[in-house]
Amino acid sequence: MACPEGKTQDGFELHFGTNHLGHFLLFHLLKDALLASASPSFNSRAISVSSSAHRAGSINFDDLMFEKAEYDPMAAYAQSKLANIHFANEIDRRYQDRNLRAMSLHPGSILKDDPAFVAMSKTPAQGAATAV
Repeated sequence: MACPEGKTQDGFELHFGTNHLGHFLLFHLLKDALLASASPSFNSRAISVSSSAHRAGSINFDDLMFEKAEYDPMAAYAQSKLANIHFANEIDRRYQDRNLRAMSLHPGSILKDDPAFVAMSKTPAQGAATAV
């Protein structure tokens, strides 16, 4: 989260490449299996872990990789998490009639070493449980 400026091995902005494009590719690699195993009584599911940080973001289609604008790590993170939400919504729209459902979730703030966050944070196990 809020990583310094960087690029993936394929040249994408680090947050967008890791948080969105990697998941986009994984879904498309698994899509046929998800559709084949789906049934009306037991839907296949695609879950996208997002963040409440998406509220601070927008998707800049003219500069997805922050090559024109000054790099802002929080804006890059927020954009990637907003893309997760749009992606889950689109999967659900396209495939719900074929019993493949998608949703996004915010797992909650996860405990950090900073004592100021302890009262409002979850342990990593509690955060993971919200997705299960």
